[in-house]
Amino acid sequence: MRIFKAHKYELASILAACLFLITLIKLFLSFYIVKGESMTPTIFEKNWIVNHKFAYGIRLEKRQKYLLLWKNPKKNEIVLIADPITNKIAIKKIFAIPGEKFKQIEKNKICIHDLNFKIDENILKKNTKKIPEDHYLVIGENKQLSLDSRDYGLIKIDNILGKIIYYF
Repeated sequence: MRIFKAHKYELASILAACLFLITLIKLFLSFYIVKGESMTPTIFEKNWIVNHKFAYGIRLEKRQKYLLLWKNPKKNEIVLIADPITNKIAIKKIFAIPGEKFKQIEKNKICIHDLNFKIDENILKKNTKKIPEDHYLVIGENKQLSLDSRDYGLIKIDNILGKIIYYF
């Protein structure tokens, strides 16, 4: 009991530092256990992933859009997205970034880097033949099982929830 009385300020400061650290981690990072095999062989089912929420900017969760964007996702980065079809959280890899050229192969299909993707006809009507600003093509590593941009087309930057910085 004397130890606690003699060191109560040190113990209080250690406790405060721990609470501050936990708050910072919770604010900037999110942790998930992977369900599904769309990112196999890079990330396996039941792996843990660590998502950096502010890797690209400040995102308003309620409005589902970025308030401030300071960095754009780069090609081949692994990101956490809000799946446009299922509205669930998914892990995908950035396959094509804004400005990359593509070839139209059907009415609403394009080919980029030898993979075919569905795309909104309104984008094709603009006749740009480039991925528009703030839009990305994402894929899963396991192309046979993955529901990705080949099924739902381009995703907007606002659908990207953060960057995967660690998985184990």
